[in-house]
Amino acid sequence: MKSADYLITRVCTTSFQIIDEVEIYKVDDNNYIYTSEIVSRAQLVRLLENGNSVYTAKFLAEEKWTWSTIEKVFLHKTYYSSVINTNQFYGNQEGLSNLPKLLPKRKTFSSFYHKDDESYRMKFESLTKDLIINKSVKDGDISTDVNTDYIKYLVQDGHLSDTTVLVVLIGPKTIGRKHVDWEISGALNVKVGDKYAGLLGLVLPSHIDSGKGQIHYDYIPQRLADNFKTGYAVVADWTSDRVAIQQLIELAFNYRTSRSEKRDNSRIQMTSNSSS
Repeated sequence: MKSADYLITRVCTTSFQIIDEVEIYKVDDNNYIYTSEIVSRAQLVRLLENGNSVYTAKFLAEEKWTWSTIEKVFLHKTYYSSVINTNQFYGNQEGLSNLPKLLPKRKTFSSFYHKDDESYRMKFESLTKDLIINKSVKDGDISTDVNTDYIKYLVQDGHLSDTTVLVVLIGPKTIGRKHVDWEISGALNVKVGDKYAGLLGLVLPSHIDSGKGQIHYDYIPQRLADNFKTGYAVVADWTSDRVAIQQLIELAFNYRTSRSEKRDNSRIQMTSNSSS
């Protein structure tokens, strides 16, 4: 049975929680969704007045781009004479609070230990598929042992050339991986893009500090720790909450300019792995 005619996945609201614009997907007869479009409140009003069912939707990360409905949205009539258009479109407050904002998609690179943490890379990219422009390397560590050649490749091939946020997925052994250190260094390099990239570290559930409310500098990649100490990098526990992930990405994105003087890329780059 068809679950809905349309699903709303991202939202832009006014200060009074009236929807201004949304990202919306049309649901086909097999309950599949494909390309989205940005529509205005007036367009949504017309969809609802024409009898279409519209729901806010959440993403199920474990099921790879599968959506589940949250709340049905509806029309609410207001009767104040000062309101020119009385068809004000509202969404259920709980449903709206579970949706990411309709913001520009940040160009994001994921840095992680491919052997241990590939599953979390896949979850992160699924959770953020409509929130970011993914700039990451897809096929694991590139076969090079020279840091300058590796970073040069990432820049020239477009992975780091315009990345604005580098996300480090921090597992137990991430601290000892040279490629992670090189990727952080490359993202902080003045030659990458028009500005430095922001840094966001996500502490995975497998990490010793996960859920403890504090991060030990000695247990995370040291170049990331350098910038966490200065206040340039953002470090938080892993989350599957899309709203929280978007907020963390935005914070790291904003720090690249508001805290640019705190960027620290002075550490000598690693020459070998210290974990296997």
